Amino acid sequence: MKEYIADPRVSIVIPVYNGSNYLRRSIECALAQTYANTEVIVVNDGSTDDGATAAIALSYGDRIRYIEKENGGVSTALNRGIAEMTGEFFSWLSHDDEYSPTKVEDSIAALRKAGRLDGTAIAYTGHNHINKDSEVLKEFPDEFETDRFYSAQEMVRYCAPHQTLNGCCMLIPTDALRNTGGFDENLRYSQDALMWFRLFFGGLGLVFDGKVNVGYRLHSTQTSRTRHDLFDRDMTAIAKEISYDLCTGSDGARTAFLYAKRLSCYGVRHAVAVVKETAASCGTPFSVWQRFQMRTLLFYSRFRSGLKRIYYRFFLKAKV
Repeated sequence: MKEYIADPRVSIVIPVYNGSNYLRRSIECALAQTYANTEVIVVNDGSTDDGATAAIALSYGDRIRYIEKENGGVSTALNRGIAEMTGEFFSWLSHDDEYSPTKVEDSIAALRKAGRLDGTAIAYTGHNHINKDSEVLKEFPDEFETDRFYSAQEMVRYCAPHQTLNGCCMLIPTDALRNTGGFDENLRYSQDALMWFRLFFGGLGLVFDGKVNVGYRLHSTQTSRTRHDLFDRDMTAIAKEISYDLCTGSDGARTAFLYAKRLSCYGVRHAVAVVKETAASCGTPFSVWQRFQMRTLLFYSRFRSGLKRIYYRFFLKAKV
């Protein structure tokens, strides 16, 4: 890994499709960063809103770089931004999410303090859930400790049982990202989940800045709430790619089981079957008790979406 300059350039990439509702806010957040050495790239993924998204982006002139492409999904938009960017680090900002002004500065500071400006680690920050009016609904400071470097092996073990890390909370070395071949363009929902496993399997570690710098917006038009079929398909594809590495890695049998439990909770039966079959072929089949837990969670998954909607509506006061 090369040693980066003291103040490396950070490229903030904003992929957007029909995003006139929140795009201006996200661009303003990117431009308001206290860290000076940044560029902002907006990639319009073939929006079909009669030019509304394009008009917002173009109104910023040369303060941002604006790219238009045919619609292909968020993975293709991210990959186009990664191909065009000039920064040593990549920062993803969804068009409907927000950064605090110090998001990039805090990430760079965490990497510098850990001695990890050499491209061997991702910087991570905490996030809030926000509503359509940018009001904070709930804070998620995440479960990491500050002043600690998490190894690649630790991160694989963390990601297996946990919900996918928030990509907008990350600051990722560009070289490591490009070396993976970019986001998988066959995945339309869970391209981020696969990318994080690829980066950690590839040896990247993580440091946490101890701050809460990202607002993750909950609203009813998110793909995560409208296209569960894409989630099912994507998670099965991801399970096929990573199950062997999970099963044969450090503490593989337990890590694979925890991953299968998480998939069971989401109700993606085909993906669960892939992990079970891989574990058996690696000589570490799941026990009767483990299989019972998975069947119980698969049953629970039938009601999970409805329970989440109730939770968001009545406890977070968010209409999703």
